[in-house]
Amino acid sequence: MSLTWFNRFPTEIIYEIFDYLSSNDILYTFFYYNKRLNNLILHDQHHINYFELPSSNTKFWQTILFTIESKVQTLIISTLPSCISLNNFSNLTSIIVNSSFALTFAQFESILNNKQFHKLISFKILNQHSINTNFLLTKIFNKQNSLKIFQCMSTMNFYYRNNPIGLQSNIHLNSLILNLNNLKYIYNYIQYTPNLKYLNIQLKEFFYPDKQYNFYKFKLQKLSIIIKDRYQDEITENDLIELIDFIKTFSLSLKFLSLNFTDSIVSPVNNILWNGDKLKKDLLETMKELKYFHLNVKLSIDGSYEILSTFQNQFWFDHQWCFEINRFYLYSLPYQFDEYYEYDHMKFSNKIILENKLYLWSNVKIIHFERFDKIDLIGFIKTQMPNLQIIKINKSSRDNFNLMIENSTKCSQDKRIDHDINTVTTLDINCGKMENEIEHLINILPNLKYLILNDSHLPSMTSDLVPILNKKIERLDITCSYILENLFTNINMYFSSVKYVQFTFDFTLNTFSRSEIILNCLTNLPNLISLTIYPLTPKYHSHDYESIFKPILAKLDKKYIQNNYELKYLDDSLSFLKKNSSNNDNNQSTTSSFSLPLFILLCFIFIIILYNLILPQRLLDKAIDKLFN
Repeated sequence: MSLTWFNRFPTEIIYEIFDYLSSNDILYTFFYYNKRLNNLILHDQHHINYFELPSSNTKFWQTILFTIESKVQTLIISTLPSCISLNNFSNLTSIIVNSSFALTFAQFESILNNKQFHKLISFKILNQHSINTNFLLTKIFNKQNSLKIFQCMSTMNFYYRNNPIGLQSNIHLNSLILNLNNLKYIYNYIQYTPNLKYLNIQLKEFFYPDKQYNFYKFKLQKLSIIIKDRYQDEITENDLIELIDFIKTFSLSLKFLSLNFTDSIVSPVNNILWNGDKLKKDLLETMKELKYFHLNVKLSIDGSYEILSTFQNQFWFDHQWCFEINRFYLYSLPYQFDEYYEYDHMKFSNKIILENKLYLWSNVKIIHFERFDKIDLIGFIKTQMPNLQIIKINKSSRDNFNLMIENSTKCSQDKRIDHDINTVTTLDINCGKMENEIEHLINILPNLKYLILNDSHLPSMTSDLVPILNKKIERLDITCSYILENLFTNINMYFSSVKYVQFTFDFTLNTFSRSEIILNCLTNLPNLISLTIYPLTPKYHSHDYESIFKPILAKLDKKYIQNNYELKYLDDSLSFLKKNSSNNDNNQSTTSSFSLPLFILLCFIFIIILYNLILPQRLLDKAIDKLFN
């Protein structure tokens, strides 16, 4: 295809192509392509108002940043390059911290103390590494900033019995999304948010505030509660009584309520969440303003029609609140949660919803499988989960995932649908031998980049999976020691394209073995950017992490490490960050670096042309197969 042909496309088509690329890809690929594209980019506020601070090719970015900095409104921080200052982004309204490794206190301090921080409308910390809660909160609960939205997925410890020192009222803040150990002292903090409207909290424990606190003064409109990573497996009757009392403090104003308790089993004793009649009487009827109610709970017994029947009276029909039981899970529809568990033996409280809704599971980003039947899995995912990103497999020994995929493929063949699941980028597996169990699944995930291995054997070197893993995997997370032992000398033969590696060591490997594995990764992975190691410790178990890391470091080649890597020791982790990776990347030619986005572009154009020519379906299928194979 002639490159000049691309210039003939109207602006609308080019912008539509840009929709498939990140702002960084657009800039890096097309900024110097020609004058027309340069002008389109500079006048296109929509596609370049999101920008991720680059971790490579710094020389290139330094030459163009001055022309686009004023257009950036949302800045994504996965790393903090010293050559780029936040002060240059004069119209910044939002910062998203989403680093694959923990930022140091100094790096966080540089963000929070920057003059641009006081202008922000939204500040989100998406990574779950530990942070300095006290310092962070003094910057959030502060009358000098303009924040309306604050999200922090790192665990925050609200532990002050009395009013915390240094906090001030923030009249602008109306949305809080927090990851907390419990709610016991939350009032001491949210009292500084008089205009709070939306509270989304992820909890580990059911410890509630004292009755003396006046939560009634808050005119909260949306409340979402998630129980996750709880130490106890069961949610008791007393837990639920306290939960209901806490929710009722917002009953006069609440319009939206979401309860997600799939991480722990709900006790069957006097269970308000299992019994629709009791749930209506004890909670929902008292909330006169409530318009939206979403529920997701894990049952201790296999779901039955007896449970579902309590959600089938006139109260539920009038509110148009529908429910489904999926074996051990009871949830409302349409499904409003990120994670979905299993796909088996579905029973509906109102089947009319199936006729009126195309995407009942469109919000799902993560799907879990524990057991499988002969189902059309691929068809279900492709038609009902258009935003699915992660597949997690925790398979019992009697199930064969390959067989399930084969059965699903056979079911789908008659419908002439494409079997590839293009949206999934992450696979988290705990299922024995990869080549025997999930080979077919990996083959239908063309955009797989992130692999998490919990308890799975690597394929043999002769397996067809090996070249696929070498080509696709850019992020690798391993938590099982016998997998690590297999990677002593040949990790580059399985994962030669990997850029980010994370290991969790248990106590079965000795210090020498750990050091050998680390050194092998650092020396034999040509594209490695960072390696992070964690020790695996039991819950409630205090451990001196430094005593684990020091012996490992002592057995490494200190001179090699110092010359090539920067070490960051952060609480429970140790990271090796590649030095001068940006300089190395700068040596690559620009033409080779934009080959991937350009390939996507040309593929898109080619498909458009084929559709415009109204090719028969069979010819179109063959053309696309040839293009991508």
